[in-house]
Amino acid sequence: MSQLSFSPDVLARVAPDISLDRHIAEGLRPCLREFDEFKPLKTTLGALNTSDGIPVVGSSIVKSGSTTVFCGISVGTVERDTTNTSKYASIYPVVEVSRGRSGAPTDEEMILSESLYESVLHSRIIPRESLRVTPGVAVINDRGTGHQSVSIYYPDINPDEYEILDKQRMVNHEMVLTAHLKVLSRDGPLFDICHKALVEALLNVRLPRMYINDTVDIRVPVRSRGNFGHLNSQQQLNIDANAEISKPLELETANIGLSSSFGVVNQSVLLAQLEGDAEETAATSRMNIITTKDKLQGFSLSGNIDRNMIKKAIELSQLRAELAP
Repeated sequence: MSQLSFSPDVLARVAPDISLDRHIAEGLRPCLREFDEFKPLKTTLGALNTSDGIPVVGSSIVKSGSTTVFCGISVGTVERDTTNTSKYASIYPVVEVSRGRSGAPTDEEMILSESLYESVLHSRIIPRESLRVTPGVAVINDRGTGHQSVSIYYPDINPDEYEILDKQRMVNHEMVLTAHLKVLSRDGPLFDICHKALVEALLNVRLPRMYINDTVDIRVPVRSRGNFGHLNSQQQLNIDANAEISKPLELETANIGLSSSFGVVNQSVLLAQLEGDAEETAATSRMNIITTKDKLQGFSLSGNIDRNMIKKAIELSQLRAELAP
């Protein structure tokens, strides 16, 4: 039988472990990056407007190599859980990896969505108090001219009018943030780039004002018969479409870290940010590290990795976070 020969790209698909071993023996990676070199990240902010009629309050587009992630954040409200004593909240991400067909979420998408939720929560980025709803009041004005107009009064913008209306009340609601992340051209593990897209979108969030729609004349005040702190059938929270009075989301920016992933090949070679089928298949042990320049925010490990290799990965992660724009 004659000897078979394959081109490098075919060999990477047929025998990825052999292909990677040959590159490593030459001191190279198939992607031609250094062993400790990360792909550059390019971020664009505020490029998304609406999604299926739902206003997007924050967005980002992040590109790393051939992979692009679009992230849009929308907002809703829920009744505040008074039994929850946590000072920090999270965001509910939904990750969708474009694969040319529709269907149920894959295991990778569900695990990635849950990991992003846990990461934001345990990093203590979003204070719960920043999501609390302090509503305004919309009332109908009719000064005898036969023409009615609606005015919205907010306690911090129109304190005098708000007090005169006798509408000073506590509405026990808070905002809930949902993020939809769309991944195009997947090439390697996705947590790093999705985490970056989510964080950049959060930094871009502007929370809309909300108001109670009291459709009564200002001269005939009607008090709520519902329980104090809740809304009755005549009162509903509405989103104010006036973007000029929206407010930026207050974040603990000092706790925002950068995610860096690593893979270990043959228990001896540390590769930063795996790329391609060959590296993903051969790297049986992996690490993910979220860190600021001086504080470790998150760490996960799978497989057996030497202590010195872990230390080196943490140092590389901190250096990358320090140099990040």
